[in-house]
Amino acid sequence: WREAIGEFPFDKLSEVNQDRAKKIMKSRGMYRRLPKFRFAADKDVYDFFAKHPEAAVAVWQVMAISKFQLKPTGDGTFTADAKDGTVGKVEILHQTKNQIVTICDGTYNSPFLVKPIKATGILHLQAEFETDELGATHVTHVADLFVEFPSPAVEAAAKLISPISNMMADRNFQEVSLFVRLMTLAMSNQPGWVELLVQRMDDEIPLALKDEMLTLTARTFVENRKRVLARKGENVSVDEIMQPLRKAAQESRDAANGKLSAPATIRITRQPSSKSPQ
Repeated sequence: WREAIGEFPFDKLSEVNQDRAKKIMKSRGMYRRLPKFRFAADKDVYDFFAKHPEAAVAVWQVMAISKFQLKPTGDGTFTADAKDGTVGKVEILHQTKNQIVTICDGTYNSPFLVKPIKATGILHLQAEFETDELGATHVTHVADLFVEFPSPAVEAAAKLISPISNMMADRNFQEVSLFVRLMTLAMSNQPGWVELLVQRMDDEIPLALKDEMLTLTARTFVENRKRVLARKGENVSVDEIMQPLRKAAQESRDAANGKLSAPATIRITRQPSSKSPQ
């Protein structure tokens, strides 16, 4: 807990947001360090979904794996609705390529609760990137979560179900990691599949954001193709790069009326953490 506070970027926040963060931390309502995960992922893909979480949610909805909704309401602010009684307002307080600080004020619902719990939480995500000898990028990320409750009674109720809520939080973080890995694989190897996803996204997703995702997909595919050919010692010609892209486009047309499914097997590794809650 103290170590997490020591790593928190207070100096990057406005005075108002510093006070908001300190108030939550001083309450000591609940703290959890989420598991550290390491997985192969393109840095630009990771950055895109970190900056545009609504795009990730739109993909989940197209794939019919979640009913969760996240709608932008302004610059760095969102409304969230899990469709189970859990709702909230999310605000990004600070964001760089290596860390994100968000605050959420809302109501959490669970079958194990008599009634929903109100709470305010602040999340500090830290990510590190490294490139291996083959040119592939790996990300290792971890997050600290601090929660404040409006009263001792609410805090007691939350702590009563904390073993379950902690497990759910850990699993959600793992699934987010898997998602970034999935999208890196898809953009690198099956751009046609990503194009289908974008075409089926909700109309509320701005066209500019869809175009940005398609541009990222094309760039990720080309860069990955160059690496693959270079490792094989083959000439990196335009035709060699475009050959699988043409095949993917044909497969996309063939599958246009079919059900979308994940394109590959995905693996991530949970890393031992030297930091534990105090």
